[in-house]
Formats: sequence, structure tokens, C-alpha cells
Amino acid sequence: MRWLPHLIFYPTGVIVKNNFLLIVLCGALACLFCSCSSFEPTRSLEEAFAHVENDLQYHNRQYMEQMQVGDNMVVPDIKKIGKLYFAVALEKQGNSADDMSNSMSDEIFAAFQREFENATAGCGRFPVAQMHHGLQDKNLRKKTHDGTANVADFDASELKKAEANIHVTPMRSQSSNADGVQRTTTYTFKLVCNPLAAVNNAPMGDFPPFSVQFASDIRTITDRFGRTKEGLRLDDFRSNAGNRLMNDLALRQGRAAIVKFFAHVYKCFPVGGMVTNFDEDGRALFKANRAMGLQKNMECVIFGIKKGDPDAIAVPLFNATVTVLSQTGNSTLQIWRESEKKTARRIIQKIRDDFDEAKEDYEFFACADGFAEWPDFVEQQNRVQK
Repeated sequence: MRWLPHLIFYPTGVIVKNNFLLIVLCGALACLFCSCSSFEPTRSLEEAFAHVENDLQYHNRQYMEQMQVGDNMVVPDIKKIGKLYFAVALEKQGNSADDMSNSMSDEIFAAFQREFENATAGCGRFPVAQMHHGLQDKNLRKKTHDGTANVADFDASELKKAEANIHVTPMRSQSSNADGVQRTTTYTFKLVCNPLAAVNNAPMGDFPPFSVQFASDIRTITDRFGRTKEGLRLDDFRSNAGNRLMNDLALRQGRAAIVKFFAHVYKCFPVGGMVTNFDEDGRALFKANRAMGLQKNMECVIFGIKKGDPDAIAVPLFNATVTVLSQTGNSTLQIWRESEKKTARRIIQKIRDDFDEAKEDYEFFACADGFAEWPDFVEQQNRVQK
């Protein structure tokens, strides 16, 4: 009888042990299944760029409503809210055969150079912003003055007015992370920008060096040799389909980087003009237009600054939206919020009482420090070749 417990409980222990192992195995399989099912390959460039709108952080009304009037905006230098006399030089970084940190091919650089030049010329903010690849600044000046520079639509007389030269170097890189057959490759397009004073090539205190970049994650399922089975076949170089997709990816990323480049410039140097009139319906007329870099639907802040006082502080008065964008004349703003600050309220009351009298004591100007939407001078989409 003393063996009876062993006969009874030993099989039960085996059953319990086997059940425990089965539960652990099922849990592991469930985790593996969930992991695989949550990994979705990237099947189009549209999927890879689904986050572009959030990444650019537009300065639209929704963005402006999150802060008080004038908060988070650099109080601009009135002399620099219009045209910026900055020359731009686009330069390709030289890399050796063993340097894989920059995968910018000549083909991609040439395509990006066309996009960047078109965007810079189309923006209108930089009257001397034409680029000449491969020339140093002094050579560019000499060739321009001699009439031998091969730069489209370049006005030699404007070059003498240049206050700064922005050296822009585009770079591309990629990195991969694999988990079994699941692979995520991050492609990054970066612009390294170095503004220098035109007079002596010294760094600029109000415009330090900066960089902008745009990254895209491409998820794929691979075979045991590491070749793509599911997802965008960027590694399919046998049929040139991979090359075409890679070029399309780089071009789209480059365009997003261009938008970020100009967004940074506008953040440092808001665009706008002097306010010439207000009406009783909350509209304001100001001397800014498309030809100087203003964009439709931009969100502006209207400032007032006391005349005759070199130490006067620009006081934010209103939030306003560009509702009528003129090509060359004055544009119209629609005011949608007033500042509640005491100093601002006193100036606003002066405007309401008699704007002509208010103009005798104050100067009024409006400017925007970011895009409310994708700017019209950068192409938003390109045809994806398959």
C-alpha cells in the first residue's frame, strides 16, 4: 500500500508537468504570432511618407491656438522681414570608396540640385539665392561681375548686396535592423547648412549653423539570403526597379528636407511687412506678398512698436491669417484673436479710437515664422515608377 501514492500521484505529476510545458509553448507561439502579425511590410512610398505632415509641424491656426499671441516667435528685425539678401551654394560632399556614411550618388545629387534651385527661385525670399555648384564664393563673384557665370536668372548687380552665403551640403545614409526575417531599414536625407557673413565668411550670430533631415522607415520580409520577399524591393537592382524606387524615395525625402530648410529660415527670419490699415471688420492691410516669400494661409502676428525709441520693445497685438495673398502688391489679414496683455490692450484701444493717430506714435507690422501648409514652391508629389 505504501507504493499506492506513488502509483496514483506520479502519473498526475507527469500530466501537470506536461500541461505546464504546453502552456509555456502555447504562450511562446502566441507571442511569436502576435509579433509577426504586427509587423506589416511597407508596400508603397505613400506608406513610407504617411508621417510627413506631422513631422513638418505646420504653423497653422491649430498650432497658434496652443499659445498666447506672439509666444514662441522670435521678435523679428523689421529690416529682415522682407527680402533676404542671402546667396546659397549647394555643394556635394566628396566621399571615398570606403566611406559609406554618405550614399549620395551623382544621379540623386543632380536631381536634388534641380529641385533645390527651383524651390529657391520659386520661393522669392532670396533675390540673390541662385546657386553655382563647385565654385568658391570669390570665384562666383568674379565670374558674375565678368559676365561669365553660368547661373540661370542671376542678376550680377544683386550679388553685391549679399549679406550672407549659406553653404548647403545634402547627405544620405541608411541603417538596418533585422529580427529574423523582419527587417527595418531607415533611410535619412540630411541637409547640413553653414551660413557665413558675405563680407568676411565669418559665422553669423543671429543665424548659426544648422541641419535638417527627413527619415523614412522601410519594413520588409526577407528570405534566408536577406533578399526582400515582401515589401518595397529597394534591393532589386537586377531589373533597375530598385534603382528607380531608391531615386524616387530620395527625391521625396529631399523635397521634405527642402521644406524643413525653408521652415528653419522663416523661423529665424519671419516674413512680413508694415501694416498700413485696419478696418472695423477685423481686417488689416500689410505690405507683403507672394513675390517676397509670403505664402497663402500663413498665420501672422501683428506687432506694434513705439516710434522714436531705439530701445522700444515690439508688442504682440493680434493673431491673424493671410486671407488675400497678392502677387506683388499689399495682402490682407483677418484678425481672429487679440492679446490680453495690458500693454497690448492700450495700443489696441488706440487703434480702435483712431488708427491715423495711433500711427503717429507706433509702427505696426505683421509677420509669419512658418508655413501653414506645404509651400507652393516645392513640388509635393512625384510619380512613383514601378
